[in-house]
Amino acid sequence: MAHQWFREGADVEIASLLECLEGVLFSGKVVAPSFDDANKFVIEYETLTTQEDGISQPLMEDVSVGLLRPRPPTEAKLVFKSDEIVDAFFNGGWWNGVVVTPLNNSCYLVWLRRMGRNYQFRASELRVHREWKMGAWFPPFDQLVKLEEDDVNAEMLPVRLGEVRVGQELMKRALLPEFIGRGALVEVRSDEDGFQGSWYGATIIERISRDKFIVEYLSLRTDDDKKYLREEVDSFHIRPHPLDTLVVDAYKKNARVDVFYNDGWWEGRIVKVLHGSRYRIYFWGTRDEMVLHHLDLRPHQDWVDGKWVHDFDVNSSRKTKKRIRFMDQP
Repeated sequence: MAHQWFREGADVEIASLLECLEGVLFSGKVVAPSFDDANKFVIEYETLTTQEDGISQPLMEDVSVGLLRPRPPTEAKLVFKSDEIVDAFFNGGWWNGVVVTPLNNSCYLVWLRRMGRNYQFRASELRVHREWKMGAWFPPFDQLVKLEEDDVNAEMLPVRLGEVRVGQELMKRALLPEFIGRGALVEVRSDEDGFQGSWYGATIIERISRDKFIVEYLSLRTDDDKKYLREEVDSFHIRPHPLDTLVVDAYKKNARVDVFYNDGWWEGRIVKVLHGSRYRIYFWGTRDEMVLHHLDLRPHQDWVDGKWVHDFDVNSSRKTKKRIRFMDQP
């Protein structure tokens, strides 16, 4: 559950363990979870190949989750500045570099850190360098949205407005809250009968109006099971994806928890602590009880006034702070 954005068919980027390719990212797709290790996935590369019986085929291998990240959304940025940190597509992968100087015909001279020399690239072969940390992109993606004059005064999501000129047209840049920027990992609340209050992981695909977005779910699929479900949701049903946490100690009786069940997260309360790291959970929404394993639970958190309010309640063998470790931290 901690790696739900690496579901089957997800587009990802893979870091290399080779010293000569340190920092280089290669594109690929998740084929399936590894049979040998719960923290690995079978990946099929897009640009790396192998030879079998004289036939070239895409390279497939088990890759540790620590070397994976979601593929960042495609940007329309075609102008870069000197000294800007970028990724350049070179020899089948994305290499970190710095723009030395713009050239003619939308080309740039870029110094690739790992190669230690300058190369010329077209603008289409460059992108803004971003890091994936704790389920979010840094720096976050901005969104360019066209706002009519009367729209600026209308009630809307809290945004910071700036201006940028694209061609001959002056656009308003709406810097949306980071967690609902394009490409952000979020959770979407369901109001359907029988599913009220459950939350489902999703990725923001695009903003279609002031407070409506197209999302693609990480675990829900279309009726024909050919692809992951996309749908329109409003901002009031969206919250950021919580930081992945690993709770080392057992939960206490009556602790509020979220349970991963039926592809979503459901709020419940532990009514009994059982042997074998299992718990009997009562669900307020459905008034049902189920027995679930420790690994299916996470501490319950509420998104209130732009921040997470935690409700950690675990038994600890030490008389110290509760031992909860964020997965992205060493």
